[in-house]
Amino acid sequence: ARTLQSADSLAPADPRVAALKRHGFVHARTEELWRTSFADMFPRLDRVHRRLESAGRLAGHTVTPLAEADLPEVRSLMLAAGLLTPDHMFLLPEKDHTSAKGHHAALSPVVRRDGRLVGALLARATGGADSGSVVFEAQAVDPASIGGFDVANHLTLRGVAQAGLAAGRTHMVFSADTAKAPATVRMARRMQGERLHEFVVLIRPLG
Repeated sequence: ARTLQSADSLAPADPRVAALKRHGFVHARTEELWRTSFADMFPRLDRVHRRLESAGRLAGHTVTPLAEADLPEVRSLMLAAGLLTPDHMFLLPEKDHTSAKGHHAALSPVVRRDGRLVGALLARATGGADSGSVVFEAQAVDPASIGGFDVANHLTLRGVAQAGLAAGRTHMVFSADTAKAPATVRMARRMQGERLHEFVVLIRPLG
């Protein structure tokens, strides 16, 4: 069924929320916008990495930048998780830091185990190289993959942190659905992230 979505990021207490509900809109989700520092993230991720490595849980895993050849599988993985749409999933030119869609290969790690796709994180750079951020738009892992959800999850996060630091970026910005992605919110808190604001998304069924 088709729906109409509210265009603005509305705070839960914004009076426009009540006005939209009077016109047939219903609450779809509540999201939180977070900012995390790569300098704060990486030491924690590195400690987890060493523990996983010592336990032999990283065997067979590879982490590579997103390539054109990966896109069909990555699109399928993201769509299966209910994330993004195909028109959002494409590679941006390296120097394009203004687009609101698409992703940079170097900042979008793809995780495989024994050649099989088990996780991916899609991100893009925005702003100047000295002050810009990395916008983390979507992350999906195959929970049925051998090695477990936590390994692919960890490797995608560590991959984007490594790539962000290598690119001279200082922080990552992302939003999380508080109902569907509580683990992402918990991760942001563990990484000493800063919650920038909370907003609601409203939709209205069409026909």
